[in-house]
Amino acid sequence: MPEASGEVLTFINQHYGTITAMRALAQWAGGSQDEIEFTGTVSDIWQRLWSKAADGGRRCSEFSIFREVLYDRPGDPQVLAFLTKIAAERFAESQKSASRAADAIETALAMSGIGNPIRAVLAAFPAQSWEAAFCCFAPVFEGKYSGEERQHLLQECAATTEAPTAEVARGLIAAVLGTHAHH
Repeated sequence: MPEASGEVLTFINQHYGTITAMRALAQWAGGSQDEIEFTGTVSDIWQRLWSKAADGGRRCSEFSIFREVLYDRPGDPQVLAFLTKIAAERFAESQKSASRAADAIETALAMSGIGNPIRAVLAAFPAQSWEAAFCCFAPVFEGKYSGEERQHLLQECAATTEAPTAEVARGLIAAVLGTHAHH
């Protein structure tokens, strides 16, 4: 993850710089009130919350924070740049295959009704986690697919329940919901 004291926290403080905004974003991301220490400046509070989120093992993770920021600011180029950087640092193999997988999904969407080629693409994705799928696909999905294709993809992903493919589908849902369709 990019340094918590650097560009990410600067961005978050610029856009969620009040206690109310910070509390809402943390709760949207799965955090609970007991995870947030409301002492010091908003920047200090974000620093502590981000450090806890980056430690893992909590419902409010750095990935869920980014997911909620992207839902709140769909297609934001700075957020997509953060996700691209994270994907390169943590999920390099998956990032390399994300563009090919997005093209395969596009082909699969055109073949609707013939088996379920979308699930095959999800099953073949190298990192079987929603975090990897979200970080790798959100930057690739910006401006890709029509609204109708996105709706079809969301339906296919929502119907995918078998592990671990369901985790990849969960990441794709977050990527689709946080980005714009092509016009």
